[in-house]
Amino acid sequence: MHPILARIAAGAYAEGLTAFNALQTSTPEDERWAGVCLFNLQQLHQARDLLLRARAGGCDAAGIELATAYRHLGLMDLSRGALTAVDIERLSTFDRALALREWGAQRYTAGDVTGATEVLERAWALAHEASLGWVILPAVGHALGVAYADRGFDRQAVDYLTRALTKANPARTVQLLATRSLCRAYLGELAEAERDLDEAGAQRDRAPLVGPYLAYVAGVVHLMRGRLGAAEEQFDGAAAAARAAREPETESYAELGRCAIATAHGRLDEARAFLARARRLAGNEKLQTLTLLRECAILTLQGRAEGVEVGEAASNTFERLGLLREQGWCRLHVAAAHLTAGRDREATRALSEAAGIRHALGGGAWMVRELRLVPAVASLLARLGEDEYPRVLYGDLRRVSDAEPVPLELRTLGSAELRLDGRRVRLDLRRSLEVLAYLLANPDTTLDQLLLDLFPDRDAPHARSYVHQVRYELARAVPGLSIPFRQHERTYRVRCEGLELHADIERLRHAVAAGGETGLVEALRLYRGPFLPDADSEWASHVREDVVWSLRRLGIAVIQELRARGDHQRRLELADQLVAFDPLDETLNEQLVRATCSVDGEAAARTVAQRLSQRFERELGEVPPRLGRLRQ
Repeated sequence: MHPILARIAAGAYAEGLTAFNALQTSTPEDERWAGVCLFNLQQLHQARDLLLRARAGGCDAAGIELATAYRHLGLMDLSRGALTAVDIERLSTFDRALALREWGAQRYTAGDVTGATEVLERAWALAHEASLGWVILPAVGHALGVAYADRGFDRQAVDYLTRALTKANPARTVQLLATRSLCRAYLGELAEAERDLDEAGAQRDRAPLVGPYLAYVAGVVHLMRGRLGAAEEQFDGAAAAARAAREPETESYAELGRCAIATAHGRLDEARAFLARARRLAGNEKLQTLTLLRECAILTLQGRAEGVEVGEAASNTFERLGLLREQGWCRLHVAAAHLTAGRDREATRALSEAAGIRHALGGGAWMVRELRLVPAVASLLARLGEDEYPRVLYGDLRRVSDAEPVPLELRTLGSAELRLDGRRVRLDLRRSLEVLAYLLANPDTTLDQLLLDLFPDRDAPHARSYVHQVRYELARAVPGLSIPFRQHERTYRVRCEGLELHADIERLRHAVAAGGETGLVEALRLYRGPFLPDADSEWASHVREDVVWSLRRLGIAVIQELRARGDHQRRLELADQLVAFDPLDETLNEQLVRATCSVDGEAAARTVAQRLSQRFERELGEVPPRLGRLRQ
């Protein structure tokens, strides 16, 4: 074996380049393998120039690696030309296998995934015949894994990648693990996918070229988990790293990932910017069609009728290319576009087509990636009967979600909003969150009691209808959230499937119940304003009063304890926060003045008392007696 090739086989690319530079004179074959070292060290232009020199010097096989360098530089015409110029019949079995691998990679990059798979299978067979075939089997196995994964055959892809790992050098191992992680994620094996990512990440310094792709795969795994914020961070990093490494294909995928998250969060200006960049970088029909899929999602969120047309066009192209997985994703987004227009029947039909693709591929965990981005579609699936054909897609979502619930946050203090994995849930009914908060605080409540507490002034038929509309809206907006009627007890209770629901009011109550300075600090942190400030029901008013009273009681107790301990500085800090929380409470104002006196002296306390008195005069027209005496 050539000495530089031996170092390449071991993944020691820097050592191979050092050995080449130490040569007094070099042959074209030396230059060929040194060019491969440069390529793997991410020095693509230098690699290209050295491979051109090797080919000009008579090493015809150097055209294979030259084609690879051109392909990574995004120069596809030159890449095809370099490979076509190689006389494959005069090559060794080893080099013929390498040439077939590059031919397969070119067909893959051009979007002909099925054709690429056939060529790569020939390269795999030929590599087994070559005496040094073990050197290139990992590279061919990786390419086959990528091609089968793109066709939706993730199990076959994992098999090839696993076999390739047995013969891979440390640098190639990182690449194989990253790709296997993506396949395992689409199989729903998220724990295994994360283990592959962790193992690849620990060795990433050995393969700098893989860094952008590794970040992209991490983003997909987070997206499958429902962690949209973490996914966005990884896609951001992947885009920046790919841009720096001049890897347009990986950058395009990362920009599409950023576009997907921004769209899901309703940041449409950002989404359009990411889409424009991805479209500029899209070098093949597959990527170009993926930009149509993201455009469909943006149009849907805008409520524009063209969303269905664009989604259908993308779906038809993916079908023609034989990319069933992407076609299935399109059916989900077409369903979302129909739902936005109020066409539930057409949406269900599109989901039936998605379910058919799911069965054709033997599983549907991969659907979860896009279901995370279209909660209205997931909610429709949840409402379908168990025997309805598309319902199987909801089962796939549930199986993946059971591994790690998606966080759902109900905010009621200072404002009212529901956040699913950090993004605000859009609700149309004004009192939906009030009903949800009430049932969380009062589980197993009868409808009559709910109406009495929240709708005492409305006639019963209209109030009942409104409550049922709320139930429907919440179930539609948040997959897994429902308010079922318990037939035997004739009561209602909030149910969460695949969700981890937290309400800020409950967290505040737990903090107050814990008591002490720690509990007070946490309660003050959680308190952003009055409970459901726009709600005018007697129940909401009672909760508002209870929150203020309980915080006030705990605050006074803590301040008195701090005073007894002589910790006047901390007493002053908390008194100041408590007065900001309840500015017109006489006792808290008095405590603030006394704490100021203990820390800063009488002159400062007199100034504070004067300022506080002016607020009382302005707001209430009089100064409380105790505060007046303190001011004097």
